[in-house]
Amino acid sequence: MSDNKRLFKEQFLKFIKGEEKFFINYQKPFLTAFFKILEKNYPNVHLKKEDVKIIKNFYTAFFLTPALKTSNYQDLILTVDLLNNYKIDKTIINKSFLLMTNQYIKYIFATSDIQKLKKFINLIDFYINFLNYHFKEERFINKLPKEISKFYLLKQNLYVFGVYKGVPISHNTKIISINKEENSIKINANNYQIVAAKFQKDIYLLEPKTNTTLKAYVDDVNSYQKILTLTNIEKIDRSIEKRNYIRVQPKNKTKSKIEYKNKEYEGNIYDLSIKGISIISKKIPIDLNDNVLISFTLTTQNENCYFEFSSDLRSISTYSKNLLRYHFYFEPTTKEESDLEKYIKYREKEIVKELIVYLNIELS
Repeated sequence: MSDNKRLFKEQFLKFIKGEEKFFINYQKPFLTAFFKILEKNYPNVHLKKEDVKIIKNFYTAFFLTPALKTSNYQDLILTVDLLNNYKIDKTIINKSFLLMTNQYIKYIFATSDIQKLKKFINLIDFYINFLNYHFKEERFINKLPKEISKFYLLKQNLYVFGVYKGVPISHNTKIISINKEENSIKINANNYQIVAAKFQKDIYLLEPKTNTTLKAYVDDVNSYQKILTLTNIEKIDRSIEKRNYIRVQPKNKTKSKIEYKNKEYEGNIYDLSIKGISIISKKIPIDLNDNVLISFTLTTQNENCYFEFSSDLRSISTYSKNLLRYHFYFEPTTKEESDLEKYIKYREKEIVKELIVYLNIELS
């Protein structure tokens, strides 16, 4: 049983069943409050009937039939997708939970049961953390590839690859269990992989004999038993990314300049590789495939190295409420490639040292 499921079963399942009357009666007020907040903050958004059903199912999954099963994930995925499609901030759910807490306080006021109130607040906090952990990025539950059963039955040796701040972390592993209901598996992990999985949710499994590569999502991290629960597993055709595509993050905030149509914009480097860079910035009036001039300075222990690249914008993703992440591709010269390679190696060594320090703190 995963840490999340154990915590839920031990602390909250009995409470929810005991307060069933409140949760049943509050379903309609929850929906009313949700849609009022929506109307106030997003007056131009008009939900369809099927959208309303998705929100209703979200409430049902969390308060009327709670179990933290795949069906709950799917209801949450649909809700998050709905909010993203309409460009609605996910904090609308938090505000709805806040109003719900206020109503629960009124509900138990006569009994003045502080312990119940604490349990309710902890439940809401658990759900908010649950949502933030699992769905910072949108994902879908895939059926298990046929290779998984074969690897499990044959106790096949696999390599697992994760990433910590751009640096690959790998070790040997085996599939120790399969849950076909939830389309998930459990694998062994070492301390380094446990830490990496807390920072990077995407992970890769490689079967060396057939060179089969599987991409998965870290659904749960059991630090005590050193077990990772993986879902959303899919077979991919390409092999694990090679060294020249390893992306490392600068240790300190590193500014960059983006020049486009005689205008200059500033941002901070999120990460970079030998042929690419992603930059965090406020909205910039550029489109995909536009060519810009990017300049920045990278600092190692002994020197500063200035770079200037003609770069193409390949993609844009959301970083936070007010910031975007711009992904650029460039072709370095032989000298530039060598300098970038030196910096990447330097940062890899630093990051590994950081990881060791982090591990010592975690395990002390």
